[in-house]
Amino acid sequence: MTTQLKWLLGVLGILFVANIIYYFVNDWGKITVNFKDAPASKVFAEIGRQAGVPFITNLDPDTKVTIRLTKATLDEAVDTLAVSTETRGSLFYILAPNKQELANGTAALMEGRRRGEDGNSDWQWHSHPLPGMLQMAADDVMRDYSKEIWQPTEAPASNELNNVLESFSLYTNCSFINPTNWNPALNKIPANGRIQSAVKQAASLAGGKMEKVFYFRGRPRNFAQNQDGPPRDGGGGERQGNWQRGDNQFNLDASWIQARVKQLPPDARQAFTLMQEIQKLTPEQRRARFEQMMNDPVFLDRMEERQLDRDSKTPADKRAARYGRYLSNKASASPH
Repeated sequence: MTTQLKWLLGVLGILFVANIIYYFVNDWGKITVNFKDAPASKVFAEIGRQAGVPFITNLDPDTKVTIRLTKATLDEAVDTLAVSTETRGSLFYILAPNKQELANGTAALMEGRRRGEDGNSDWQWHSHPLPGMLQMAADDVMRDYSKEIWQPTEAPASNELNNVLESFSLYTNCSFINPTNWNPALNKIPANGRIQSAVKQAASLAGGKMEKVFYFRGRPRNFAQNQDGPPRDGGGGERQGNWQRGDNQFNLDASWIQARVKQLPPDARQAFTLMQEIQKLTPEQRRARFEQMMNDPVFLDRMEERQLDRDSKTPADKRAARYGRYLSNKASASPH
């Protein structure tokens, strides 16, 4: 074998290995499934297995699910799953003193349970939804919020775990639960940075464990205060008023809202700017502004694009059922 031939074979070998590595790395973490009318328990378990993160839901385990993903990213997978199952997806971190309590936390989350059989609170929920229309815009495309940056403008009220988790939930789009009777004092506040790193540090400082889970909550959703499931305002007390009713009591200049908005997609940030504008208007001016929007072809095109994107992720039977509900509601609203 000549030196030139050896050199050529060596180059071909390097290219072959590089090609294998490229495809391996390129597909790493990608999710591929093809289910038609499969039980929800099987679908959620398989997507969670490929994602390396538990996917849990309060849907009946036998609920039929149709979904197809081909080399989907985690963001694409969670969004498509939420749309195709007509659920609302959330990223939760469960913190507990040991693995058994982590498992109990997963069960409590799936059941939407905050209270035990004795009526006392078992789990502390830390969840701060954004004001009405802004939360709707944020939910329009479900994402993996673990990459968000926790950088509070105000330090936690104390170094107790509950106060640290409250700060986490205020300044990121993640939610948290921990046992009510487990609220150790940390010897220091976790460092600012990616929320996942901060949560790991908090769990370690508390001498406990943490687990990241994607939770998909089916409708109807129960958010009533003092009932099972996440509280409406997460206990933060800053979500006052009713945006749909036209109240102007939302403090859109609050530092935690500003911090959260910065980490949202462009469409959600535009919704926030619109909310700031509308909040300053009188009811009459507000109605005129909405009418102007509904006659703006650019705004309507953007709405149609979003709807088409969601329809592409929705199984045909669910689209048909949704249209049937629309016709039924329209008929009910029509004068007889």
